[in-house]
Amino acid sequence: MENLSDTTPHDEAQRILEARIDALFHTAYAIVERHWQFVRRMESKSSHWEDKSSLQLRCEKVGNSIRADWCGIRWHGSKAMGNRGATRVYIAKPKGAHGYALSKIMAFAKEWEKPMIEQTEARLAAIRREAGLLVKAIAAIRIAKRAVAQLEAERP
Repeated sequence: MENLSDTTPHDEAQRILEARIDALFHTAYAIVERHWQFVRRMESKSSHWEDKSSLQLRCEKVGNSIRADWCGIRWHGSKAMGNRGATRVYIAKPKGAHGYALSKIMAFAKEWEKPMIEQTEARLAAIRREAGLLVKAIAAIRIAKRAVAQLEAERP
């Protein structure tokens, strides 16, 4: 455990930013869970495969990075010939953007899920944006901390 007297203002700032990233992840995860609950509820109303969602949404945190990604499922082959299979198609997020192009997601969406997708993606885009800014702030704090340490090491 870190001694509190060894804690610098840089460490405290980083701790606060990392706590915010954790809170954002839990919020994003709850949004994704809510989306999946909606999908399961709607899919349970129909027994036809054509009415099932062809979209997948995941949320994970690696280090201080939050990922909330969409991918689509494309079916190929023939049921009659027994060679039916699925391929996962990763939907690319535009470079530098925090949100996905709705047109790319909606290409896989069923009509009943489109309003929920719009709402879910809008909320996740805001989280991705804030998380990205927080990660940049943490990187800047680390650089500042190293600069201070270097100055102190050079001091006579």
